[in-house]
Amino acid sequence: MDSAELEAFTNKFSHRIRGEHLFKGNLLHVDMLDNEDEQDFNNMKLKKEDIIVSAYPKSGTTWTEEIVWLINNNGDIEAAKKTPLYMRFPFIEVKQAFSAIRTMPSPRFIKTHLDYPAFSAMYDSNQTDRPKVIYVVRNPKDVAVSFYNFYKMNKNLGSFTGPFSEFLSMFMEGYVVLGDYFKNVLGWYEASIKDDHILLVKYEDLKTSPLEQIKQIAGFLEKDLGDDVLTAICDHVSFANMKANPMVNYEGFPIMDHNISPFMRKGEIGDWKNYFTTEEDAAFMKLYQEKMKDTSLTFAFE
Repeated sequence: MDSAELEAFTNKFSHRIRGEHLFKGNLLHVDMLDNEDEQDFNNMKLKKEDIIVSAYPKSGTTWTEEIVWLINNNGDIEAAKKTPLYMRFPFIEVKQAFSAIRTMPSPRFIKTHLDYPAFSAMYDSNQTDRPKVIYVVRNPKDVAVSFYNFYKMNKNLGSFTGPFSEFLSMFMEGYVVLGDYFKNVLGWYEASIKDDHILLVKYEDLKTSPLEQIKQIAGFLEKDLGDDVLTAICDHVSFANMKANPMVNYEGFPIMDHNISPFMRKGEIGDWKNYFTTEEDAAFMKLYQEKMKDTSLTFAFE
């Protein structure tokens, strides 16, 4: 997104996120990096020992972070219960977290929602000791529904009060925080094909075969853990356990109103069917087919 596109969106849609601005082509809110931070961001040195979880928002980021942290810490569930995930896995686009990451000891666990072009200035600068990235993807119709509910309960996203149809129009055009879904997903997907430092994981596969996916992530991270440890991790990160876990569910987080919608809502495949009208589904699938026509990436929608 550029400034002209942002201006066109603000003329078309009435909703605003707090302090909305562009950072490296990504739409961010008031607490996130801005142009003053761009040089420091581009010059930040990633380390081989760093581990990055990347995803478009509402695609299973938190779930994947907890899995990755536990794998790298040998399944130490008791340690995971002592510190909130946002402190163990800071969100690099947030100004306060970015400052903390720059001085953290290795191994650093880093979360990002930035698209690949924005992240690549930092990531591509080191071709010899690059960190590993786990990029998680989710089918876009369920992402849209989850994002809609997140927009309603998140004060930094403007506490959206409009109907789903209005939000869906914003989502389809890319006027949401972190921008266009397809640009983000396809950019990271293409990078993962070319770079064996990037592992792509599908949300739907995590739902249908969680232990198998956890083993795949452990192998990618070169962690040789016993089946009992991997099974314990799998149980710990079940949706019911994650939803009830105060270290990951953001209860009490001041910018989120859980009375409107919990941060962890349903965790289902196919909830979009409870929101999309027949006409909306047809329009969305037309967009989907156009955006995805040149890629081999596919999704399960139910």
